[in-house]
Amino acid sequence: MGLEDIRVVYGDSNGKLDIEKESGEAHRLLDVYIAPANLSAGDYMEVKVGTKGIIRIPLMTYNYSLVQRFINSLNTVSIFGFIRKLFGEDVFVEADEDEDIVIRVYDENGNSKNIEGYSVAVYQVIEAGIDKTRLLCSGCEDYIIMPRIYQKTEETGDNASIDATVSLSNVSQMDGLPMIKDGYVVPAGTKFVLKTLICDGYFSSSGTKSYDKNIVHIKKDTFELFSPINMRGIHVEDSVSNTSSPTQNITEFSLKRGAYFDCQDFVFEEGTEIGLTAEIKGSGTGTGITTKIYTDVIMIMLKTKM
Repeated sequence: MGLEDIRVVYGDSNGKLDIEKESGEAHRLLDVYIAPANLSAGDYMEVKVGTKGIIRIPLMTYNYSLVQRFINSLNTVSIFGFIRKLFGEDVFVEADEDEDIVIRVYDENGNSKNIEGYSVAVYQVIEAGIDKTRLLCSGCEDYIIMPRIYQKTEETGDNASIDATVSLSNVSQMDGLPMIKDGYVVPAGTKFVLKTLICDGYFSSSGTKSYDKNIVHIKKDTFELFSPINMRGIHVEDSVSNTSSPTQNITEFSLKRGAYFDCQDFVFEEGTEIGLTAEIKGSGTGTGITTKIYTDVIMIMLKTKM
């Protein structure tokens, strides 16, 4: 890879980072860099090649970021460098001379995100006539999927408290890709290969606060991941000040430190039901207060045929 083949695109106030097609050359997306300090929990990025949706990527949870800012080197690993670590060093979003790479960033509600001044996409010019059937290209039948499955629980009142087991029933996903949430059944002829997952939680209240539980349970039919006998789950509760990453979270994630949980290609086969629930408990003190407990799960998987 020579420097003469490297190009950059900077993000704008409408969340746009598009790489426009050029006659006689194809384009390979190397990575997308966005400063996490300018993002909020629930923000996401969608990538299309031509008109085909390729992937939706959650960018932030409450404690973790799936992107990094550009730090003077192409060796800085952001989300697509991490994807290559999981799925193979030859996995790139590529577009031929007749295809744009459309990259857009949105907030949690689907509104365009202003990313001007703190985002850049880096790509390489390669020879036209690419193999469009490769993973992350427009002709591939397999997909890398990153559904964000979440639940926001709030209680308002005097000394408002929460003590419940909740279904993670909301999902952020690109149209046309699997809307995985609690109770989802894998379709016939399909399997999901789990590479890693990120679980996270958030708590807020008033007065004398107590954040006792935010425990995620992930099941394949009746088998619970990580704790099939005692069903202890994944602890994502933090200190009540919410100033640091959850101290017991085995799925803690950091691009900067290269920290992620290796799920060793755990497979959800056709007909499997995926269970996603959380035990939550917390409270505060005061008149007319609101107590909030949020739970997030991001599952990074390959969707492919049986």
